[in-house]
Amino acid sequence: MLRLTLLGGFRLEHDGQLLTGRASQNKRLVVLAVLAVAPGQRVSRDKLSALLWPEHDAEHARHQLTSSVYELRRALGGELIWSVGDDLQLNLALVTADVVGFLAACRDQAWEQAVALYGGPFLDGFHISGSVEFEAWLQLERDRFAAAHATALRSLALAAEQAGDLAAAVGWWRRLVAQ
Repeated sequence: MLRLTLLGGFRLEHDGQLLTGRASQNKRLVVLAVLAVAPGQRVSRDKLSALLWPEHDAEHARHQLTSSVYELRRALGGELIWSVGDDLQLNLALVTADVVGFLAACRDQAWEQAVALYGGPFLDGFHISGSVEFEAWLQLERDRFAAAHATALRSLALAAEQAGDLAAAVGWWRRLVAQ
């Protein structure tokens, strides 16, 4: 089983071991990250190519993406990334990702679970030099996850206040301010 951690850093484990080798190169890992933040959805190859290889023309960028997907499938299993027409999709039956659980907890308003899953800023400390497109996407995703985390903390604080548990409310408010 694969475990992908994107909140608070970037970590990919395969059967409990940290992934190394050709499949663990930054841009290849970002392919997984982009697919993971769109759980159950398809992402176009054109979007991925432009995001990760903006310095290349469309044909060469597409070749780089094809090579990356090939290496990921070779290292992690052919069914990990589905090709659906001109789109790609992550097979969530083969990978657990903290962002998928976090987004589901937020959607279901399971605020305590969401807070427990939030390990820190999305892809904290991770960057790809020379890719303005990637950095812009990364900042948008960081902001989205931070806002969802803040909503979870605020909701927990307000619920604790309404229940008359002022000590818990203060704790949640403090965590929100410290975010």
